[in-house]
Amino acid sequence: FCDKVELSEKQSSELIQMTECFLYEFDKWGCTFESQKKIFKRERHASLIQTCCPSMMPGLLQTKAYMTTILSNFHPEAVALRKAVGDRLKRQRLLENSGKTFQFLISEAVLCHRYLDLREHREQLSLLLHYAEYSNVELRILPFSMQLPGVVFDTFVLFDSKFATVEAILGEQIVWAPEEVSFYERLFNQLYVKATSSSGAVTLISEYLGK
Repeated sequence: FCDKVELSEKQSSELIQMTECFLYEFDKWGCTFESQKKIFKRERHASLIQTCCPSMMPGLLQTKAYMTTILSNFHPEAVALRKAVGDRLKRQRLLENSGKTFQFLISEAVLCHRYLDLREHREQLSLLLHYAEYSNVELRILPFSMQLPGVVFDTFVLFDSKFATVEAILGEQIVWAPEEVSFYERLFNQLYVKATSSSGAVTLISEYLGK
């Protein structure tokens, strides 16, 4: 395009820099319940949502107690926290939409690490088993014994392979650049085929519940 409209090298460089700004966004968590509404909007419009969580339970699969504990780290004020938890619970209703497909990848470490007391942790594991029965939900686990095909530092989510979000402590990066979206799609698929099957995930979760 730059060549066709005969832009100078400086003008071409400036245009490319401006274009790249639209391919990446960083959205600070800020007001937690407002963040939940933004995420809900993305999930509502997507048909295929692929989530990889190496360190904690995916938000859509969390119990109310788990949500409260996690979200309180970002927004300790009681009123805002209640709104954030309420909005995340509303997001869970999307799992009941049979027109959507949800694929979840978690590491086995997520089953071990406790952010709750033992009773509440077991309730969280039981909820995973509950959602694993949904026909439009596929839950797979990356076991400790698995040789990982790629490095996963943070939670990332793909929406219809059109864009991805990558979570950080203070917010999330929204990735629109096609080559980077493709990178996360390849990484997800590499991990997905190596992980346990859905039935294998149920077996593994049940083993942890039995301990």
